[in-house]
Amino acid sequence: MDPIALIDRPLAITDIETTGRDPERHEIIEIGLVLVEHRTWRVRNTAEFHIYPTRLDLAEPEALQVNGYHDRLGEWCAARGLSEALGQLASLTARANLVTYNLRFDGPFIERAFQETGIENRLRHHQFDLMTLAWFMLAPLGLTSLKLAAVSEFLGLDPEPLPHRALSGAIHAYEVMKTLAAMRLQAGGGS
Repeated sequence: MDPIALIDRPLAITDIETTGRDPERHEIIEIGLVLVEHRTWRVRNTAEFHIYPTRLDLAEPEALQVNGYHDRLGEWCAARGLSEALGQLASLTARANLVTYNLRFDGPFIERAFQETGIENRLRHHQFDLMTLAWFMLAPLGLTSLKLAAVSEFLGLDPEPLPHRALSGAIHAYEVMKTLAAMRLQAGGGS
């Protein structure tokens, strides 16, 4: 594989919806992706994958309430299997760097899903947590909560629509990241 400069690797801004909080027990039921050119912040592609749950009996009711699973059952009529969804995700994100708003939550679920399916995780080993970036840049300016809604409000962005969906979450994370990058540029910190 040809080496590619870090700044030239696309950013795979990703959000997931799950059936609970434990990646060993619960599963991903939705993936949202915004694939972005790092240098220009131009959106290269977006994708949304509904994944058919196979262990819904283990789901946490509050997780299904947050993501509105039962209210949106029609969206899962054409859901894919995990292998098909991850195969397409891997193809779209080859050589990209993973960005999520809460990497500590999303990362283990994504890694577990790739391991479970045997599909090569084609996302680069560089993974970035937008929550950490928000803390680093905004806490000194008075941010008091790291919830995405609080960060959005602090930045003057509209809140993410409810119920929470993976693609809207990824788009919202993209808007937060783009705003933070613009703040850094205005402060003279480079790209």
